[in-house]
Amino acid sequence: NLHSVVEECAVLLAPRAQQAGLELTCLVEPALPSELEGDPGRLRQVLLNLLSNAVKFTAEGEVNVTARAIGEAEGGRLRVEIEIRDTGIGMPSASLEHLFDAFTQADSSTTRRYGGTGLGLAISRQLVELMGGTLTVASQPGAGSSFTTVIPFLLGSSQADTAEPAPLDGVRIMIIDDNLTNQRVLQEVVVGWGGTAVTAGGAAEAMALLRESWQQNAPIDVVLTDLNLPDIDGYEVVRLVHGDPHFSATPILMLVSSTGRGNVGGNEATGIAGYLTKPVRSAQLRVALERALERSPAPDDDEGTDAAPFEKLEAVHPDLPGAASREAETDSGEDGTPTGRPSPVGSLTLLLVEDNVVNQKVVLARLSRLGYSADVAVNGADALEHLEHHRYAAVLMDCQMPVMDGYEATSRLRRIEGTRRHTPVIALTALAMTADRARCIASGMDDYLAKPVQLEDLVAALDRWAPLDATPPVEAADTVDAPAAELPAATAATADPAGAVETDDQPPDLDPAIIGGLRDLGGIALLEELVSLFHDEVGKHLGDLEQAIEDQDPVSLRQIAHALSGSSANMGASRVAAAASAIEQLAMAGDLEPVPALIADLGIRARCALDALAAETGGGVPVPATDLWPDPTRPTLPRGSK
Repeated sequence: NLHSVVEECAVLLAPRAQQAGLELTCLVEPALPSELEGDPGRLRQVLLNLLSNAVKFTAEGEVNVTARAIGEAEGGRLRVEIEIRDTGIGMPSASLEHLFDAFTQADSSTTRRYGGTGLGLAISRQLVELMGGTLTVASQPGAGSSFTTVIPFLLGSSQADTAEPAPLDGVRIMIIDDNLTNQRVLQEVVVGWGGTAVTAGGAAEAMALLRESWQQNAPIDVVLTDLNLPDIDGYEVVRLVHGDPHFSATPILMLVSSTGRGNVGGNEATGIAGYLTKPVRSAQLRVALERALERSPAPDDDEGTDAAPFEKLEAVHPDLPGAASREAETDSGEDGTPTGRPSPVGSLTLLLVEDNVVNQKVVLARLSRLGYSADVAVNGADALEHLEHHRYAAVLMDCQMPVMDGYEATSRLRRIEGTRRHTPVIALTALAMTADRARCIASGMDDYLAKPVQLEDLVAALDRWAPLDATPPVEAADTVDAPAAELPAATAATADPAGAVETDDQPPDLDPAIIGGLRDLGGIALLEELVSLFHDEVGKHLGDLEQAIEDQDPVSLRQIAHALSGSSANMGASRVAAAASAIEQLAMAGDLEPVPALIADLGIRARCALDALAAETGGGVPVPATDLWPDPTRPTLPRGSK
C-alpha cells in the first residue's frame, strides 16, 4: 500500500521535525492507486534517508513529502513520483554533480556541523535504480533542496476489485490552519474525495466564513482545526464555534502534533469529535470524517466472522494436509471433547533453524497443525550439528542469526553432503530484493519464504519439498540431485519484490487476523505464552537498542532491530514491526542520526501493543524489566493509553 508506506515514513520522522520547530507535511494524491506491486522495505529505506537529511539540514520552515502518479498506467505499470522538498540550507550547483558519490557531502563544514558520511544518498540512489527508477536533486544555497524519485510500479493484481470508499460529494469541510502548505495538503485530499474545502488561517477568519456559509445556505458539515493557531488555540475555537447556536452541533476534529499528543483533553469534556496527529494519514482522516458525519460504511460481510484462519484456508485449498479429514480426525482433550486440531497424519520431521524464541513458537505451532514434527536449532552451527546426527525431510533456515548465519550454514551443508544427498533448505528471510534471492541461491538454498511467513506460502513450499505422503530423502544413487540453480517459479513470485503488497486495513496496535490465527493455533494458552515471551523480548531489545546507539554500533543496531521486527510481525504488532524495520534500514545505510527519536517512538508503539495484547489475554500488563520509554523527555502515558 503506497499510501501507507509514504505516510508511515513521514509519521516516523514527525517527532524529530516538530521538536526542531519544523512543519512536516505529507500528501499522497488521492487519485494514486493504493495497491501497487513493488518493494516496500527498500522504498522505506530510501524515503527515511531522504526525510532524515531534509530534517537535519533545515533550521526553520518546513519539509514536504508529495507522491503523485505520472500520466496513466501503461502495460499494467504506473510511474510514481515522490518528492521531498525542504526549506533548508540548500547547496550550490557545483556540489550536486557528485552528491550521490559515496562519502560525499556538499561542503566539508557540513560534516563538522551536522555529522554523517554522505553514504546514505549513494545507497539510496543504488536502491532506487535497482527498483528501475531514478533519483535526482535540485537545490540552491539558502533556498532549500528538492529530492525527486520516480519509480515504476506494477498495478496490484486485485486493483480492479478494490472497493473504493463512498465519495464525500456535497460535504463541506472547513480547514483552520495558519500554515498554507498544511491547508493545501488537506484541501487536495478533501477535494480528491469529492468534498468541498473552505480554508481559514485563524479563528476570526473561520468564524466569518462559517457565518457567511450559513447565510448562503451552504453550511459547513465538519470543522478541522489545528490546535496551535496564531491568535487563539484550537480549544478556544471549539468554544467559539459551539457557542454560536447555528453551529453548536457541528462536529470538530482537532489536529495535534505528535510531540503534544499527551496534552490533549478528553473528547467529551472538550466537545471534540476526535483528534488527528500530524502529519495526518489519509486513512485515519477518512475514518474520522466518516464517523463525524455518521457515514461510516457498514461492516463487511466477512468482518467479525468466527471462522478461524485455518478453516478459511482449507475452504480455498481443500488439498491442505488434513483438510479433507479435519472434521472426522481431530485430537480430543482429556474429557474426550474435540480440541479442533487435526491429528497429524504421516508426520515428517523438519529442522527449524531460528534464534528468536517467539518466531520458533509460532512456526512450530503451524508445522504441528499441518501434520509435521520439527526439531529446533538456534543458529547455523547448531543446525550443522543436528544435521550431522539426523536426517530431515527439509530445513527451514533463518538467514540472519548470530554465531553462523543461514547462508554460511547452507554453504557448509552442501560441501558436507556433496553428491551423496541433497537435503532441501527453505530460506526464511525478511529481505525481498532480487540480489537477496540470488544470495540464497548462491549459498545452495532451494526455496525462499519472505517473513512474516504466510500460511499459504508455507503450505506450498512444504508441498514442493517435503509433502506429507513422501518419504525422507534417500541417497543420491536413488534420486536425481536437483541443483539449486534457480528458485521454483511459484516461490520466485512470492519472493520477488513485485509480489510484496501491503495493506492499511489493520487497527493501530494489533492485526486481528494474526491474533485470530494464533488463537486458532493453540488457543488462549499459546497466546498467553507468546505474549509473555514477547513482553520480555521487547524490554530487552529496547534496552539493547539504546546501548547500541550509545556505542554508535550500526551492526548490533541492525541485528537487534531485525529480531524485534520479526517477532513483532508474528505477534500482529505491525506498527512496532514497521518502526523496528525503519531502524534496521537506517542502520544498514549507516545513518544513525535519526535513530534515537525512532527508538523513542518504538517504545511508545511497544507500550500500546503490549497493552492491546494484555487485553486479548485478559491479563494485566506487567512492568517490563527494561524501561519501555528510552527517551526521558517523553511523558509516561497512563496504562492503557493509546
